[in-house]
Amino acid sequence: MRFTTLLLSLYIFQSYFAQTNNANTTHNYILRNVNVIPINKDTVIANQMVVITNNTITVITNDNEKDFIPNETFTIIKCKDKFLIPGLADMHAHFPQYNELKNYLTLNLLAGVTTIRSMRGDEKHLNIKKDKKLPQLNLYLSSPPITKALTIDKKAADSIVTVSKANGFMFLKVLSIKDSLSFINLAAACKTYNFPFCGHGLSNISMSLLLKSGYNSIEHLTGYAENLKKGEAFVENLIELTAKIKCIIVRRKIILNLATI
Repeated sequence: MRFTTLLLSLYIFQSYFAQTNNANTTHNYILRNVNVIPINKDTVIANQMVVITNNTITVITNDNEKDFIPNETFTIIKCKDKFLIPGLADMHAHFPQYNELKNYLTLNLLAGVTTIRSMRGDEKHLNIKKDKKLPQLNLYLSSPPITKALTIDKKAADSIVTVSKANGFMFLKVLSIKDSLSFINLAAACKTYNFPFCGHGLSNISMSLLLKSGYNSIEHLTGYAENLKKGEAFVENLIELTAKIKCIIVRRKIILNLATI
């Protein structure tokens, strides 16, 4: 049997280009005899009918080969020996230059990636959702990165967080930090304004302080391997603390939620 994967992203991809020609068009599809691969179970749900109404999946049910007569006009896609998976997510992405974004986003869609978490923010990224020339994925946009070049007192921390939030960024990315006081001020402001912040493990901030600060995720596993010199027991305690506060560890495309392991 020829194994062919039919990605949900192909539907979105088709919808996007159709919408560029007619912004008022909605898209209704019926996928017949498709094999669905869920993400919550290690299984294949064979021979399903998937109904997509106005760009939203509304029905997933056994396909018994009987005629399905919808109330709306649908495009029928025959999917025998094909497989449907949920859209994939890239949880640590760095966008290219803006003039290269169309190709970048299109290639992600073709690879099945429908969600991207930007980890090197730029003011220009705020224009993506308004730009009708670009494919529209689910985007989580970080602020321009915080670096050790900044001295962050309480006033500066408040300004950074409130402006980032008001502009439409979804979280702060900490690449590096000048000192512990700058970090504490930034953490306090994020907590005050209920704004997520995350980033690298920081060489000049203890992992204990970093984890207890409200850091939402740690990128690249930094901070754990570097502490192995203090002994395995020390690192195990860090891992237990990570799980307790439900901090997420992101290793490029892989997410480790220790609280659920």
